[in-house]
Amino acid sequence: MKTIQIEKSAQCIKAIAHPFRLSILALLAEGEKNVQELTRALGTSQSNVSQHLFQMRARALVTTRREGNMIYYTITNPKMLKLMALMKEVFCGE
Repeated sequence: MKTIQIEKSAQCIKAIAHPFRLSILALLAEGEKNVQELTRALGTSQSNVSQHLFQMRARALVTTRREGNMIYYTITNPKMLKLMALMKEVFCGE
């Protein structure tokens, strides 16, 4: 692996290492959601959700789609779902 690839991988892993971000990704694994839906599901503030989405968007983990005044988030790479399933299997024994 090239140094630049290692650095990018490390940054992405760092971004998903936060429990709250993993929770957001788990919700997005079910399908696209807007900030309000994520806020309700996570029981936190819109500001908090938006800050975490910003971090994940900066690392291209999530992407957006605008519909009127609503912005919907989805997981950018479907392989992320495989990674999440593998992490669950490895770390949660499932």
